[in-house]
Amino acid sequence: MTPMSKWTLVLAYQDCILFEVIPAAQRLEPVFAVRVATPDGHSFRDDSGVTISPDCAYQEVNPDDCACVLVPGGNPDRIASNPDVRRIVRGVRDRGGIVAGICAGVAVLGLAGVLAGRRIAHNYTEGDVPAEVRVHTDPLWRDTTYAKAGISVDTRVITARPERYAEFASAVVEAVSNAFGPTP
Repeated sequence: MTPMSKWTLVLAYQDCILFEVIPAAQRLEPVFAVRVATPDGHSFRDDSGVTISPDCAYQEVNPDDCACVLVPGGNPDRIASNPDVRRIVRGVRDRGGIVAGICAGVAVLGLAGVLAGRRIAHNYTEGDVPAEVRVHTDPLWRDTTYAKAGISVDTRVITARPERYAEFASAVVEAVSNAFGPTP
């Protein structure tokens, strides 16, 4: 498969905040067509009133086809135990692609097991969320180093706080360009 036949995958889910990954997807679209996957392949209307119309279900995604996977924030509880999320995220990363999470998407990357030993940015610090939330998220950051700048690029894993969505988009495009050749 040539790089041009690969695509950018957005892992959408009920209660996700899609706008956090749209700038990255928009910039990658000319080279790596964007496809959206949902847990069951069904459409849904998000909190902003936008209807998400997916191209496929998570189980249909072949990580070999993905240059990049973008994981938006929101409330990832609905996909936290979905085995296809781990398969997709790890598969894309292991095959040389870029995995990128923003806001709660970073927690999804943690649940997929791709953060250990990395420098990461997230918005689950003591100043961001209450202790009852951190009880669940702190284990995801074990064996990581926190990036105070709010964005981190560590090899093929990109993480960011939600307010850094513009820098996140630029970092994703640069990482994809470095891995697969120039992008716009």
